[in-house]
Amino acid sequence: YEVGDTGALSDEHCSCGRGLSLLKSVNGRINDFVIFTNGVTIAGSAFSLIFKDLPVQQYQIIQQAPDKILIKIVKNTHYTQKNTDYILNAFQKAAGKDINICIEFCNVIQPLPSGKLKTVIRQYE
Repeated sequence: YEVGDTGALSDEHCSCGRGLSLLKSVNGRINDFVIFTNGVTIAGSAFSLIFKDLPVQQYQIIQQAPDKILIKIVKNTHYTQKNTDYILNAFQKAAGKDINICIEFCNVIQPLPSGKLKTVIRQYE
């Protein structure tokens, strides 16, 4: 794990005898969060709730700057403008009206070399 990762501590202690707590699980990587200049922080897992029932095959949130995100979407045949309006409204409500949100439709979102699709990417530090 890295500094900034989130996790849960175990009630057990290390068997080495030092009395230190153990990490039960890593719940989120710091890079799986979007952190905006207005103080709002959103975990990547929260985005799945927005896209849960939408006709979207894949999506990816790219935070390009502290006040700007790009949402890449691979839509299926039932996708409409109403879905785009819903996504923009949900993101504005969660992130704030001062956040610049762009949507880009594409045919495929490339996975990592491991084959995993990274849902949230922060391009700045």
